[in-house]
Amino acid sequence: MSRLFKIFVAGLLFCSSEVFAILELEITQGVDNAMPIAVLPFVGQEAIKSADSQITAVVGNDLKNSGRFRLASAPKQATDAIDFEAWRAQKVEGVVVGQVKLLSNGQFQVAFKLFDIYNKSKLLENEFTVKPEQLRKLAHHISDMIYQQLTGDRGVFSTKIAYILVSERHGRHAKYKFQVADSDGYNPRTLLVSNFPLMSPAWSPDSKKIAYVSFEGNRAAIYVQDIASGARRIL
Repeated sequence: MSRLFKIFVAGLLFCSSEVFAILELEITQGVDNAMPIAVLPFVGQEAIKSADSQITAVVGNDLKNSGRFRLASAPKQATDAIDFEAWRAQKVEGVVVGQVKLLSNGQFQVAFKLFDIYNKSKLLENEFTVKPEQLRKLAHHISDMIYQQLTGDRGVFSTKIAYILVSERHGRHAKYKFQVADSDGYNPRTLLVSNFPLMSPAWSPDSKKIAYVSFEGNRAAIYVQDIASGARRIL
């Protein structure tokens, strides 16, 4: 039985100087029978100015980083031109194609399709209209839809992670920085900067608050912090 390789970022990430490093997630293992899938370049995505919001790259990285899929390389092709026999010969099981259109109001229309190569069928088809700043969030949502369709499990690509960065100076801890970010490390937001150790962040069931341990005053205590307002209280 295949298993999902889950990532939990809740430890301390150390930096070599006072400048905090950008969070990078490296996947070191996955399932042995990872499904081969191709995510073809979305037609028209060159209209997207931000490199971080390229739909193809975000969706491909999401699926690969789950550990459940193996990305197969393929040449560009038209959105509806699916050569099922050719893909099957390459032992690819699923193919994702899409299209991006820049509308006159500055928004983007994004459409995608997911094909089952072995059954020669279309599993998913959807279309969205979003603002430029929502493209990356949409890409994660598309990844979630594809993941659930192919595995039966809900995707987690639209969720957040919590982690603590530690800067060092002359071998001594200088600052502790408590952050939340997208599941792939993008769009970090700082909740707290402290001279005292911080550790063990844990989300509330509704994902609106985070509990963590702080050693303020050289004494361990548990704090709960509201994500939206930043307000915190000691337990």
